[in-house]
Amino acid sequence: MQAAQLADDGGQCGADDHGVEHRQARTVDLYARGATHSEIVVQELMQSQNWNNGDELRVGLAPQMRWLMATGRYPVLERHLVEARRKDDPQWQFELGLDCVLDGIAARLAKSC
Repeated sequence: MQAAQLADDGGQCGADDHGVEHRQARTVDLYARGATHSEIVVQELMQSQNWNNGDELRVGLAPQMRWLMATGRYPVLERHLVEARRKDDPQWQFELGLDCVLDGIAARLAKSC
């Protein structure tokens, strides 16, 4: 779903609630800020530890991650750690997340129309 389609619904959807458009824009903004902040934090951690890539990051955090995974409380994260192929592709991760946010907004708009 294109962001432009979400920005202009032709006055058809959400007309009863003038806060809907603002909330949708705010949701996209918060996703972008959160994703950017997360990437900055990881880069700062890597720099502070003199880690040069994702492999060094994973090795450095391995003891903490093993403990966390041993709790059994994070099966989705554990599956990601084992199976994910694009762990070191922040652009793809951001774009996929943004697509999910926009798809969710589009689905809500479609439901209200």
